[in-house]
Amino acid sequence: MRIVKMEPKLYASMESRVSRRKYTAPPAAEQLDELKRYAEELNEDAGGAVRIGLWADGAEDVFGGLSNSYGMFSGVKAFAAFIGREKGEEARVKTLCGYYGEQFVLKANALGLGTCWVAGTFDKAMAKRIAGVGEGELLICVAPLGAVPDSLSLREKMVKGFSAGRKRKPLEQLLRNPGELETAPDWMKSALAAARTAPSAMNSQPWRFTLLPAQNALAAQAEGRTHLGSVDLGISMAHIEIAALQAGVSGVWTEEAGTWTFTAK
Repeated sequence: MRIVKMEPKLYASMESRVSRRKYTAPPAAEQLDELKRYAEELNEDAGGAVRIGLWADGAEDVFGGLSNSYGMFSGVKAFAAFIGREKGEEARVKTLCGYYGEQFVLKANALGLGTCWVAGTFDKAMAKRIAGVGEGELLICVAPLGAVPDSLSLREKMVKGFSAGRKRKPLEQLLRNPGELETAPDWMKSALAAARTAPSAMNSQPWRFTLLPAQNALAAQAEGRTHLGSVDLGISMAHIEIAALQAGVSGVWTEEAGTWTFTAK
Protein backbone atom coordinates (compact mmCIF):
# COMPACT_ATOMS: atom_id res chain seq x y z
CA MET A 1 0.00 0.00 0.00
CA ARG A 2 1.74 3.13 -1.20
CA ILE A 3 1.51 6.26 -3.29
CA VAL A 4 2.33 5.07 -6.79
CA LYS A 5 4.67 7.34 -8.76
CA MET A 6 4.83 10.26 -6.35
CA GLU A 7 5.58 13.54 -8.13
CA PRO A 8 5.18 17.25 -7.32
CA LYS A 9 2.24 17.52 -9.74
CA LEU A 10 0.33 15.02 -7.63
CA TYR A 11 0.78 17.23 -4.59
CA ALA A 12 -0.16 20.38 -6.55
CA SER A 13 -3.32 18.67 -7.79
CA MET A 14 -4.64 18.38 -4.24
CA GLU A 15 -4.98 22.16 -4.20
CA SER A 16 -5.91 22.82 -7.83
CA ARG A 17 -8.50 20.11 -8.49
CA VAL A 18 -12.19 20.98 -8.31
CA SER A 19 -15.16 18.82 -9.26
CA ARG A 20 -16.26 19.42 -12.85
CA ARG A 21 -19.61 18.59 -14.40
CA LYS A 22 -19.44 20.12 -17.89
CA TYR A 23 -17.13 18.44 -20.40
CA THR A 24 -16.22 19.59 -23.88
CA ALA A 25 -14.16 16.74 -25.32
CA PRO A 26 -12.96 13.25 -24.40
CA PRO A 27 -9.44 12.70 -23.12
CA ALA A 28 -6.80 12.56 -25.82
CA ALA A 29 -5.53 9.10 -26.78
CA GLU A 30 -2.20 9.68 -25.07
CA GLN A 31 -3.94 10.80 -21.87
CA LEU A 32 -6.09 7.68 -21.85
CA ASP A 33 -3.07 5.47 -22.48
CA GLU A 34 -1.14 7.04 -19.60
CA LEU A 35 -4.11 6.74 -17.24
CA LYS A 36 -4.65 3.11 -18.21
CA ARG A 37 -1.01 2.32 -17.40
CA TYR A 38 -1.33 4.16 -14.11
CA ALA A 39 -4.55 2.32 -13.24
CA GLU A 40 -2.81 -1.00 -13.86
CA GLU A 41 -0.03 -0.02 -11.43
CA LEU A 42 -2.57 1.07 -8.82
CA ASN A 43 -4.50 -2.18 -9.22
CA GLU A 44 -1.32 -4.22 -8.85
CA ASP A 45 -0.31 -2.36 -5.71
CA ALA A 46 -3.80 -2.89 -4.26
CA GLY A 47 -3.19 -6.62 -4.45
CA GLY A 48 -6.52 -7.46 -6.05
CA ALA A 49 -8.71 -5.62 -3.54
CA VAL A 50 -9.38 -2.77 -5.97
CA ARG A 51 -10.00 -2.65 -9.70
CA ILE A 52 -9.82 0.73 -11.44
CA GLY A 53 -10.79 0.77 -15.10
CA LEU A 54 -11.36 3.34 -17.86
CA TRP A 55 -13.92 3.30 -20.64
CA ALA A 56 -14.11 5.67 -23.59
CA ASP A 57 -17.38 4.21 -24.87
CA GLY A 58 -20.76 4.29 -23.18
CA ALA A 59 -20.15 7.28 -20.95
CA GLU A 60 -23.10 9.14 -22.50
CA ASP A 61 -25.40 6.34 -21.33
CA VAL A 62 -23.93 6.37 -17.82
CA PHE A 63 -24.14 10.14 -17.29
CA GLY A 64 -26.39 11.47 -20.04
CA GLY A 65 -30.01 12.37 -19.60
CA LEU A 66 -32.12 13.77 -16.82
CA SER A 67 -33.30 10.35 -15.67
CA ASN A 68 -29.77 9.09 -15.10
CA SER A 69 -27.81 12.03 -13.73
CA TYR A 70 -30.51 14.54 -12.80
CA GLY A 71 -28.99 16.92 -15.33
CA MET A 72 -25.80 17.25 -13.30
CA PHE A 73 -23.37 16.25 -16.06
CA SER A 74 -23.02 17.12 -19.73
CA GLY A 75 -20.66 16.18 -22.53
CA VAL A 76 -19.12 13.18 -20.75
CA LYS A 77 -17.31 10.93 -23.24
CA ALA A 78 -15.16 8.79 -20.92
CA PHE A 79 -15.25 7.62 -17.33
CA ALA A 80 -13.38 5.62 -14.72
CA ALA A 81 -14.93 3.11 -12.33
CA PHE A 82 -13.64 2.21 -8.88
CA ILE A 83 -14.57 -1.35 -8.01
CA GLY A 84 -13.96 -3.33 -4.83
CA ARG A 85 -12.99 -6.95 -5.34
CA GLU A 86 -12.83 -8.42 -1.84
CA LYS A 87 -15.74 -10.08 -0.07
CA GLY A 88 -16.63 -9.67 3.56
CA GLU A 89 -14.64 -6.51 4.30
CA GLU A 90 -16.70 -3.79 2.67
CA ALA A 91 -15.44 -0.90 4.84
CA ARG A 92 -11.81 -1.83 4.16
CA VAL A 93 -12.42 -2.21 0.44
CA LYS A 94 -14.15 1.17 0.27
CA THR A 95 -11.22 2.77 2.12
CA LEU A 96 -8.76 1.27 -0.35
CA CYS A 97 -10.90 2.44 -3.28
CA GLY A 98 -10.76 5.96 -1.87
CA TYR A 99 -7.00 5.72 -1.29
CA TYR A 100 -6.10 4.39 -4.75
CA GLY A 101 -8.95 6.16 -6.52
CA GLU A 102 -7.85 9.58 -5.30
CA GLN A 103 -4.36 8.91 -6.65
CA PHE A 104 -5.96 8.19 -10.02
CA VAL A 105 -8.13 11.32 -9.87
CA LEU A 106 -5.17 13.52 -8.94
CA LYS A 107 -3.12 12.02 -11.77
CA ALA A 108 -5.93 12.80 -14.23
CA ASN A 109 -5.99 16.37 -12.96
CA ALA A 110 -2.21 16.60 -13.34
CA LEU A 111 -2.67 15.57 -16.99
CA GLY A 112 -5.07 18.48 -17.50
CA LEU A 113 -8.35 16.56 -17.32
CA GLY A 114 -11.51 17.42 -15.44
CA THR A 115 -12.87 14.87 -12.97
CA CYS A 116 -15.54 14.42 -10.32
CA TRP A 117 -16.07 11.75 -7.67
CA VAL A 118 -19.61 10.42 -8.27
CA ALA A 119 -21.43 7.96 -6.02
CA GLY A 120 -25.09 8.34 -6.86
CA THR A 121 -26.10 10.55 -9.80
CA PHE A 122 -25.41 8.12 -12.63
CA ASP A 123 -26.92 5.01 -14.19
CA LYS A 124 -25.40 2.32 -11.98
CA ALA A 125 -26.81 -0.61 -13.94
CA MET A 126 -25.31 0.71 -17.17
CA ALA A 127 -21.97 1.45 -15.50
CA LYS A 128 -21.84 -2.08 -14.08
CA ARG A 129 -22.53 -3.57 -17.48
CA ILE A 130 -19.89 -1.49 -19.24
CA ALA A 131 -17.31 -2.07 -16.50
CA GLY A 132 -18.05 -5.78 -16.36
CA VAL A 133 -18.73 -5.80 -12.63
CA GLY A 134 -18.98 -9.46 -11.71
CA GLU A 135 -20.01 -11.62 -8.80
CA GLY A 136 -18.12 -10.69 -5.64
CA GLU A 137 -17.36 -7.20 -6.95
CA LEU A 138 -18.83 -3.91 -5.73
CA LEU A 139 -19.09 -0.82 -7.89
CA ILE A 140 -18.27 1.92 -5.38
CA CYS A 141 -17.87 5.15 -7.37
CA VAL A 142 -17.26 6.45 -10.86
CA ALA A 143 -15.58 9.55 -12.24
CA PRO A 144 -16.19 11.31 -15.57
CA LEU A 145 -13.03 12.26 -17.44
CA GLY A 146 -12.42 14.83 -20.15
CA ALA A 147 -11.48 18.30 -21.26
CA VAL A 148 -13.32 21.07 -19.44
CA PRO A 149 -13.79 24.82 -19.98
CA ASP A 150 -11.39 27.16 -18.21
CA SER A 151 -14.21 28.67 -16.18
CA LEU A 152 -16.94 26.93 -14.21
CA SER A 153 -20.40 26.68 -15.71
CA LEU A 154 -23.38 28.21 -13.90
CA ARG A 155 -24.46 24.77 -12.68
CA GLU A 156 -20.94 24.05 -11.42
CA LYS A 157 -20.87 27.37 -9.59
CA MET A 158 -24.21 26.60 -7.98
CA VAL A 159 -23.11 23.14 -6.83
CA LYS A 160 -19.78 24.50 -5.60
CA GLY A 161 -21.58 27.27 -3.75
CA PHE A 162 -23.86 24.77 -2.06
CA SER A 163 -20.88 22.67 -0.99
CA ALA A 164 -18.98 25.75 0.16
CA GLY A 165 -21.94 26.57 2.37
CA ARG A 166 -20.80 23.65 4.50
CA LYS A 167 -17.46 25.21 5.32
CA ARG A 168 -14.32 23.29 6.08
CA LYS A 169 -14.11 22.52 9.76
CA PRO A 170 -11.15 23.98 11.65
CA LEU A 171 -8.40 21.43 12.00
CA GLU A 172 -8.83 21.42 15.77
CA GLN A 173 -12.37 20.05 15.30
CA LEU A 174 -11.02 17.15 13.26
CA LEU A 175 -8.48 16.15 15.92
CA ARG A 176 -9.23 13.95 18.89
CA ASN A 177 -6.26 15.44 20.76
CA PRO A 178 -5.80 19.01 19.42
CA GLY A 179 -3.48 19.86 22.31
CA GLU A 180 -0.73 17.87 20.59
CA LEU A 181 -0.88 19.95 17.39
CA GLU A 182 1.39 22.80 18.50
CA THR A 183 4.36 20.52 19.13
CA ALA A 184 3.71 18.13 16.22
CA PRO A 185 6.49 17.82 13.62
CA ASP A 186 6.14 19.93 10.49
CA TRP A 187 5.46 16.95 8.23
CA MET A 188 2.50 15.98 10.39
CA LYS A 189 1.04 19.48 10.27
CA SER A 190 1.36 19.52 6.48
CA ALA A 191 -0.24 16.09 6.22
CA LEU A 192 -3.18 17.11 8.38
CA ALA A 193 -3.68 20.33 6.42
CA ALA A 194 -3.79 18.27 3.21
CA ALA A 195 -6.26 15.81 4.75
CA ARG A 196 -8.50 18.70 5.74
CA THR A 197 -8.80 19.79 2.09
CA ALA A 198 -9.67 16.31 0.82
CA PRO A 199 -13.00 16.03 -1.02
CA SER A 200 -15.85 14.22 0.71
CA ALA A 201 -19.48 13.49 -0.03
CA MET A 202 -21.50 16.67 0.47
CA ASN A 203 -18.37 18.15 2.08
CA SER A 204 -19.29 16.21 5.23
CA GLN A 205 -15.61 15.78 6.25
CA PRO A 206 -16.25 12.48 8.05
CA TRP A 207 -12.73 12.00 9.35
CA ARG A 208 -11.15 12.23 12.77
CA PHE A 209 -7.42 12.17 13.40
CA THR A 210 -5.31 11.36 16.43
CA LEU A 211 -1.74 12.58 16.79
CA LEU A 212 0.72 10.00 18.09
CA PRO A 213 3.93 12.02 18.55
CA ALA A 214 5.74 9.36 20.56
CA GLN A 215 5.42 6.98 17.60
CA ASN A 216 5.96 9.74 14.99
CA ALA A 217 2.58 8.72 13.63
CA LEU A 218 -1.02 9.80 13.18
CA ALA A 219 -4.20 7.77 13.13
CA ALA A 220 -7.30 8.28 10.99
CA GLN A 221 -10.87 7.04 11.41
CA ALA A 222 -14.15 7.50 9.58
CA GLU A 223 -16.84 9.13 11.68
CA GLY A 224 -20.56 9.37 11.04
CA ARG A 225 -23.09 7.06 9.44
CA THR A 226 -22.68 7.97 5.79
CA HIS A 227 -22.15 4.88 3.65
CA LEU A 228 -19.38 6.77 1.84
CA GLY A 229 -17.45 7.56 5.02
CA SER A 230 -14.90 4.80 4.36
CA VAL A 231 -14.31 6.04 0.80
CA ASP A 232 -13.81 9.58 2.09
CA LEU A 233 -11.42 8.25 4.73
CA GLY A 234 -9.32 6.60 2.02
CA ILE A 235 -9.21 9.84 0.05
CA SER A 236 -7.96 11.72 3.11
CA MET A 237 -5.32 9.03 3.69
CA ALA A 238 -3.96 9.55 0.19
CA HIS A 239 -3.70 13.28 0.92
CA ILE A 240 -1.88 12.58 4.19
CA GLU A 241 0.73 10.39 2.55
CA ILE A 242 1.24 12.60 -0.50
CA ALA A 243 1.82 15.63 1.73
CA ALA A 244 4.21 13.64 3.93
CA LEU A 245 6.20 12.51 0.89
CA GLN A 246 6.30 16.08 -0.40
CA ALA A 247 7.84 17.01 2.97
CA GLY A 248 10.45 14.29 2.57
CA VAL A 249 8.85 11.79 4.95
CA SER A 250 7.88 8.28 3.90
CA GLY A 251 5.87 5.89 6.02
CA VAL A 252 3.57 2.89 6.17
CA TRP A 253 -0.15 2.42 6.84
CA THR A 254 -1.43 -0.21 9.24
CA GLU A 255 -5.05 -0.97 10.08
CA GLU A 256 -6.72 -2.28 13.20
CA ALA A 257 -10.43 -2.34 13.89
CA GLY A 258 -11.19 0.41 11.36
CA THR A 259 -8.42 2.74 12.52
CA TRP A 260 -5.66 3.42 10.02
CA THR A 261 -2.29 4.61 11.32
CA PHE A 262 0.44 6.24 9.24
CA THR A 263 3.84 5.79 10.87
CA ALA A 264 6.85 7.69 9.55
CA LYS A 265 9.89 5.55 8.84
